[in-house]
Amino acid sequence: MKIPNFAGTVRRSQMVTTYGPGAIVNLKSPRGCPISAVTSGLDFWDLEAKPAGLKNRQKCFLSRLQKKLDVDGFRLPPVSLDTRFYIEETPLALPAKRFPDWLTCPKCYRLKHSNKWQKSTTVSSADRWCGRCSSKKEKVFVVPVRFILSCENGHLTEFPWVWWLKTFGSVKAYSKTKDDK
Repeated sequence: MKIPNFAGTVRRSQMVTTYGPGAIVNLKSPRGCPISAVTSGLDFWDLEAKPAGLKNRQKCFLSRLQKKLDVDGFRLPPVSLDTRFYIEETPLALPAKRFPDWLTCPKCYRLKHSNKWQKSTTVSSADRWCGRCSSKKEKVFVVPVRFILSCENGHLTEFPWVWWLKTFGSVKAYSKTKDDK
């Protein structure tokens, strides 16, 4: 079963350590496109992998820790590399949001928002590529920019690329051309 906008895989152990809720995760799509995303919070886990909470089959019980934290059990992250765990209607996928949303071409260095790059019209995919630098035989996948902003409380936001280019860049760098795909 295909997962809509499938962006890559992570191990369950990574979801409770390195790639926990709010972490920026670097992934590679099945076709090799680099994708950067922020993993969703715990409240989104139940939206994708039903039934919710401890009624879900992906749970565990650790009596000493349950007693210490005064909880009934623990929910495992809804990820799986093993197709035996897929339910026909609900694939075990962890929701994530593309972040940053600005991408750059490694060949021509153009910078654009993710919805301005080429994407498949027939397949649901998170892949994006440069229409200028790609050929029919080979796609030149665009890569996430590596500049973001965060406040003292840890909230993330996009770097203000449009403002920055208008203020400090050249008109040529920001202007759109006829062959801009």
